[in-house]
Amino acid sequence: MTESKAQVNQKRMVGLLILVTIVALLYLVYLIREQALPFAQRYQIHAVVSRADTLRVGTPVTLAGISVGDVVALDITPDNQIQVLMDIEKKYQTKIRTDSGATLINPTFGNPYIDIAIGTASSTIVEDGGEIALAQSSGLLDLMATLPK
Repeated sequence: MTESKAQVNQKRMVGLLILVTIVALLYLVYLIREQALPFAQRYQIHAVVSRADTLRVGTPVTLAGISVGDVVALDITPDNQIQVLMDIEKKYQTKIRTDSGATLINPTFGNPYIDIAIGTASSTIVEDGGEIALAQSSGLLDLMATLPK
């Protein structure tokens, strides 16, 4: 029982289709896990700090503990400050206001992240390209440096 060339080609096409489907599903699972869906609307805000410490491109950004985005760029300004550019999901824009403050959290164990506090309704919304204040929390190494020797 030898298979015809057409049957062999048909089996190869089915196998290729299954492989492509599996790869596409794995990629979709990755995007959902990273919350980086390509169709989610996003906008950018920035903050300026004196030092970058543990900040990196890809550092998560949360809003009151909920994951809403990540750091997409770090740059040095003309006055030698660090500008942090954050990519935020657009659906959270109404919660980030001019009185919202952000804090760089450096946990003793785990990865650093930026947490933004929800602003008050009486303040104006931070628009695309707007700026918010970013404070740096004291990490364990900072606290140890203040101990007497």
